[in-house]
Amino acid sequence: MLMKCVDIFKSFKVGRRKVEVLKGCSIAVDESETVVLFGESGCGKTTLARVILMLVKPDTGKVLFKGREVKPTREFRRRVQYIPQNPNEALNPRWRIYDSIAEPLRVHSLVETRKEEFDAVAAIAEKVGLKEEHLHRKPSELSGGELQRAVIARALILEPEFIVCDEPTSMLDVSVQAAILRMLMDIQRKTGVSYLFITHDLGLAMAIADRMYVMNGGRVIRELRREELQGLSTESLIRCELPRA
Repeated sequence: MLMKCVDIFKSFKVGRRKVEVLKGCSIAVDESETVVLFGESGCGKTTLARVILMLVKPDTGKVLFKGREVKPTREFRRRVQYIPQNPNEALNPRWRIYDSIAEPLRVHSLVETRKEEFDAVAAIAEKVGLKEEHLHRKPSELSGGELQRAVIARALILEPEFIVCDEPTSMLDVSVQAAILRMLMDIQRKTGVSYLFITHDLGLAMAIADRMYVMNGGRVIRELRREELQGLSTESLIRCELPRA
């Protein structure tokens, strides 16, 4: 198993109260697999993802990557990437898109010359459908779909093995959503990267999931394979109701 979290508990202080957000959550993602973490807003999906990414430390429980307990090392940060819902979270508004995409290469010292850097950025930009002219613009000069492609390029340039996609198409028009999803699935076929998709959109989940975990009230309440998703509604999933035969 590539990525696994076991019995994760997490609470936050809200004023004088302690609010338990995650209550014993366990999920796993295998190599070259697309797993969907599904649930309504406020159920704990994003918090669980942040724990997996080691952006938030769990109260108890373990996160394992390739069978080893995760520590937030530089190597882990390289192998595991994040695509946020809002691309502006990942892009410096003052930088050219080129520099935002190239920054991970610089941070991890993966290129030695400007030509190597340019060639790497140009190659990944072409892979995600960005033109060279886009690279010289700032985020405010791109459309929503172009921005999300830039964020995806920034994540992919490190050749990660695992990417958490936190509702990466929810802010886009339907036609642009479909194009971005097709691109991500094509990249997975070519590279073998694994995805954890966070969404409350059941239609999207049915379209991309190899497996799906359903969350409700801070708990993972069920796990479903792709073939088990047809005919289900959001209500039946949250209530753990199966369709009648």
